[in-house]
Amino acid sequence: MSETSAPATTGPPEQLPPPLPAIDWPELTAGQFSLLCLPALPTDAHTGLRPLRFLRLGQAECHTPEFSLLSLDAQTPQQTAGRNQLEVRVDHRSHQVCLAEPLLVTEPPNHGLGRFLLAQGIQWAIQHWPDYQLERMALPASAVPSESDRLRRDNALQSQGFQITYEEEGLAWLDSGPVSSLNPHWNQERVQRLGLLEAAGLLEQADQLRTRQQKEVRQLGQQLDSLRHEENALRFAIGCLIVFTLFQAVLLVWMAVS
Repeated sequence: MSETSAPATTGPPEQLPPPLPAIDWPELTAGQFSLLCLPALPTDAHTGLRPLRFLRLGQAECHTPEFSLLSLDAQTPQQTAGRNQLEVRVDHRSHQVCLAEPLLVTEPPNHGLGRFLLAQGIQWAIQHWPDYQLERMALPASAVPSESDRLRRDNALQSQGFQITYEEEGLAWLDSGPVSSLNPHWNQERVQRLGLLEAAGLLEQADQLRTRQQKEVRQLGQQLDSLRHEENALRFAIGCLIVFTLFQAVLLVWMAVS
């Protein structure tokens, strides 16, 4: 008489935890402001002139038990919308840090402003949550219309410690990693953050330079007026000499004929 084996008992299927609900990130209004100075740089073959520029950096933070948010906005007097902005989003539920798009879209371009904004966001994240992980994110190809723009973007990100991976389709990804592995420094020769006293000193120097240039312009104007007066006197003297010469010539011809 054969024995039939009893069917193996299986427990209830393991259920995965439900996904975390999406966070409704608020729009922040900057409450802290500082002055940025972008010194003049040599002309670039791709982006053209890079003159001296000043920008106002606005910063705002928001903290809740679920998330934290940092918003940076560097404004110029004639700025195109959607540029010079960076948002660092921190999810305390998953211990992840995310950089909101767009990244490294700056005006003026190729002046070190993108790396400065990234460095400020990295400093903020390392100061509060160095053990959090950077969330993996895609780098859209539409943000880099040319190959030179893509190379500058990748160089700026890699200089700050980010790892970039390219797939076969050409899609670029910003790989995840600990926040503490990122570089919180930037090229201070390209972007300088000025305090109130430094800004006041620059304004005084600019006013002194303007006053000195106005004095030099007045002196040059006086010299030009003097030269114009001398020129008019010389023109009158030359005209008189020409008339006298013609009179002498006519007189000699008349004497010869007579």
